[in-house]
Amino acid sequence: DSQGGLIAAERIRSSLENEYVEGVGHITASIGVATFIEMTTDVDELVEIADKAMYFAKQNGRNQVKLAEVQDSVSWQDIAIDAFVQILDQHKIPFGRKTADELIKKLQSKQETNNGILAKELLFDVVDTISKTYTPYYESGTTKQKIELAYAIAKRFELSKNDMDKLKLAMLLYDIGNVLIPNDVLSKKTPLTKEEKEVITKHPIIGAQEILKPISHVSSIIPIIVHHHENWDGSGYPDKRKGDDIPLISQIILIVDSYYAMISDRPYRKAYSKEEAIAEIESLAGKKYSEELVREFKNAIKEIEA
Repeated sequence: DSQGGLIAAERIRSSLENEYVEGVGHITASIGVATFIEMTTDVDELVEIADKAMYFAKQNGRNQVKLAEVQDSVSWQDIAIDAFVQILDQHKIPFGRKTADELIKKLQSKQETNNGILAKELLFDVVDTISKTYTPYYESGTTKQKIELAYAIAKRFELSKNDMDKLKLAMLLYDIGNVLIPNDVLSKKTPLTKEEKEVITKHPIIGAQEILKPISHVSSIIPIIVHHHENWDGSGYPDKRKGDDIPLISQIILIVDSYYAMISDRPYRKAYSKEEAIAEIESLAGKKYSEELVREFKNAIKEIEA
């Protein structure tokens, strides 16, 4: 149970603190505790909840034990469900009314059950479905894989719980502006014209302003989405921001989006192998991405595939 987990974790923390390591000294530990069945029956969800508690312990003085709170694991999902219900209900996505109504019904039914695991899986499916409307070759399951990679990278930067939630929300919504880009531009096999490039570069702003801005509870992620195509050296868009002026969450979204774009087929080229994609990203360190981000991206890939 929770109390037993706290006692065991505190014993581990105390033992580590009292142990002297040659060349290092005494070690401190920040530990997050989450309990199986009581909080969730999903192993991945359990690790995620415990991670959040660990980050809380780090940010509030370190060298302590923090018990996870169940409600923390579902808040971002509730916000995302509500956002997609509004987007679908207000005809922001070019779906037929019947399809939109079916998705809304599913989203609302999962929200009412208060089952975080089901809600999360359904959100992944909804984003996959939407992505396929403008990217026919989009593979089911890609949304989940993207969020897992983004989360693994973000952990290495010790983002706060609030920023972790923003990252997950932004990963679900960052490409929503693509639904307003003409299909003949997105699927074009020949080089884009100047006018077509302008359409593409405006999609983050289109998504933020026309689709997300009216939804008040996702307003905090709009700047993140607007700047997820800025490059580290200032060569990106829409504002040519550079370096640390680019939100870290936006930088994480960019590198994850780039990687999955590379390993997917496109109208104008075949998919890269994973090794080729990683090599390409490495070649852009210090240019498109910071060197630290590339390093942690590679570590996260190894962690996921281990």
